[in-house]
Order: sequence, then structure tokens, then C-alpha cells
Amino acid sequence: MFEKYKPAIITLSIIVLIVAGIVNYVKDLIGQPQESAPEHLQVKAPTEKILHSQKIKDEQGNDIVKYLYASETEAPAETIKIDEQEIKEDISKRTKNAQFFKKRGLHSPEGLWSQDADTQEGSTASLRSDYGADGEVAAGDDGAVAASESEKEVWVGRFYAGEPFYKDAAENKWYQTETATTTAEEFSKQTKPNFLAKLKAFFNMNALADTGSYYAGAGDGEIDGVYPGGATALLAWNKVRDPVFSLLTKYGTAASRNFYTYMDYFISYTAYVQRVFLPINTSGIASDANITNAALYFYGTTKYSMDDDGQDYIAVVQTTQASTDSLITADFWQCGTNNNPTQGGSKDLGLMASDSYNSVTLNATGISWINKGVGAWTKLGLREGHDCENAIIGTGLVNGFLAVYFSEQTGTSQDPYLEVTYTAPAAPAKFRFDGGQMKIKGKVKFE
Repeated sequence: MFEKYKPAIITLSIIVLIVAGIVNYVKDLIGQPQESAPEHLQVKAPTEKILHSQKIKDEQGNDIVKYLYASETEAPAETIKIDEQEIKEDISKRTKNAQFFKKRGLHSPEGLWSQDADTQEGSTASLRSDYGADGEVAAGDDGAVAASESEKEVWVGRFYAGEPFYKDAAENKWYQTETATTTAEEFSKQTKPNFLAKLKAFFNMNALADTGSYYAGAGDGEIDGVYPGGATALLAWNKVRDPVFSLLTKYGTAASRNFYTYMDYFISYTAYVQRVFLPINTSGIASDANITNAALYFYGTTKYSMDDDGQDYIAVVQTTQASTDSLITADFWQCGTNNNPTQGGSKDLGLMASDSYNSVTLNATGISWINKGVGAWTKLGLREGHDCENAIIGTGLVNGFLAVYFSEQTGTSQDPYLEVTYTAPAAPAKFRFDGGQMKIKGKVKFE
């Protein structure tokens, strides 16, 4: 019986295989995955919106892929309040990690005037200040309206860890970027170029542009030092601060981590020391700018304060981490000097808040750590007071902790950032004609 239907069975089997092959080919052609990955492993953006990816280790030591992608969330110009004054962002100066807000001219609070069009003798035109409200301005009898080119402008720049913004050049719009992870296998499978993707690339039809200059990754995060049990608390404390004995764990992929120094007196004197790293691209500050104030902001999610002994504070220190793109466990020893690091500013943990931004104002030393000009990076870190002063925690279980967000957190409303107030040479004086009326008598020369 089998022999009778054998040719038909073989023919049918061949047809099934051919059809299956065609289906898989078509799926690959149109970019559909052959099998759906579990939701937590699915790549969160189409291939053309992935700006960069890199292989890293997760907290368990497994190989994963961390990738940066452009979201669909627009990031228009923001308005912030500084010294009770609402100031709108100058979005023309925005970069991938920074926003800029012009406060005023040092010698001309009303601002400089700018020219958008030519005028002739006897014409009427409206002038608008680049700094504030629109309004009419009357020229003098000689028709001269000018501003000194020697004036200085006051700017406030917000420089974020990571690169949270992406500009779509075709749309001339800014979007938020986001970070996600998945397994290396799933990332390779889901981002494998298909026929349509290759066709788009051939005709330069990618949805986004200008992806080449994105950095390899964000080098912010936390490294924990642990000594898992000693005969005495002092022994555990000394061991956790010793490069030979401290067990180091890096946390560079989590959006939020607890930040504290901790001595567990109930588990064989186990000591913990945690240090935070926040490298920030500050190349948006011109090399000739003069920095007058600065503060480091980080968002606290949860706070617990217990050991109120005067050393329960968070200090800003200067780091020398090996790379601004990523953390390695050896960087633990590059967060200031191991004992008594120079502090660029500090704040008592009792004054910190949960579910809110916290700030540490930088002192003159901290301000001197801010680098300016093309390619400039400012490497800052956070350490707890007992760690800074090499002071063992003598009472309780924990001095206190503050959970903080890093650049992986969605959006920018909770990302760490450095706010810098600085003065810079003003742009050449110019006029802008826009709205209301002004009578000009005599001749006005525009250059």
C-alpha cells in the first residue's frame, strides 16, 4: 500500500518544503520575524531607528546588547524658571545632550536687536528683542540704534549624562532617544538586514539621518565594592576599601540604583561601598566662556536616612574613569582618591528628597573641573561621606541610602544633568523687523 502512494507522498513532501521555504523567504523579504520573541526580548524600534548598539555584560555576567534608538516622542523647546524668570530654550543651540537658555545681556538687560530684513530711509519697521517681549522702540535723532559688541551674554546650559536628544534633519524636529537591552541572539535576528532594508539603504531612504556621530554608550552608572564577612567590623571596612580584597560589581544598565555605604552587623560584618559615575559631554560651552555657577542634579526615587553623624552626606568628586563611553569595575578606584578625595561640593543626606531632583552646588574647585571647548568631557562622581572620610559606620545597619536614576531612565525629566551658568561674548549686534511700528528719521547703516 505504501509503495503504491510513495511517489505521491514524496511529491507532496517536496511541495510542502518548497512552500515553507517561500514563506520564510517572503517573511525575510518584508522584514517580519519568523518567530515572535518574548515581549521582554523584542527590539523596541525598527532597524532604521536604532542609532547605536554595543555588546555588554549584564549584572549576572551574561552577554547582552544595549542599544540606543530614536523614539516617537518629540522634544520641543522647553521653558524653565530661573531666578523667578521664565526663559525659553534656544533650540537652535541644542545638541544631542545639552539645552541652552539665554538669561540676558550683562550690560543690556533688554537685549540686543537683530536684523532680518533691509530697510530704507524714512521706512517704518518693528523691532523685537532676542531676549524678551516684543515692542516699539524709537530711534534717536541721528537714527542710530546699536549695541556694543563687547557685551557679554549670560547663558544657562543643561548638560545631560548620555545623549537623550536626536534631531531628524529631514523634519527639522527633535525627538527623545531611549535605551533598551535584549539578548545578542535576538538582536541579531530581529535587526538582520532584509531585502527591503537593503533597498532603502541603496537609495538612501533610511528614516533617520546623522547617526554616525553617536557615542558607543553612556558611561554613567554605579560600581559596588563588597567584602562579604569579616571577623570584625573594622576588618570588613578596611577590606572593602582594599583593591586586593574588595569584590566589585558594575551596574551600568539599570535605570535606577540604590546609592549608599553600608555595614551589615548581623551577617559576619559585611561591608558595602557604592560609588556613582557621571561623565558629561560639556563641549557645548565655548572655550572662552567664563563659568560663574554650576550644580549637579540627580533624581532621587527613594531615600532612607539613619546614621545622622555629620558624615551622612553626598559629595561630588572628580573621576578619572578609563572611558566616557562605558564603565569597568576597575573604575571603582578612579572615583576621586580612595581616601579623603577632594570634594567639589556636598550636601547632607537629610536634606535630600525622594521623588524629586536633588542638587549639589559646585564650589570653586568643582567648577574648575568643568572642561570647555570642542571635544570636552567633564567627569564627575558621587560618594557618600563615610566613604570619603574613611570613617567606619559605628551604629545601626545602614547610614542611609538614596536611589538615583541614570541616563537609561525614559525621557529627560529624571536624568542626571549638570547645570552651568556662564558668560560668553555676545553675537554681533543686528536688527530684526517683526511686527509693531517704528519711525526711523535719517539714515541707518546696516552691516
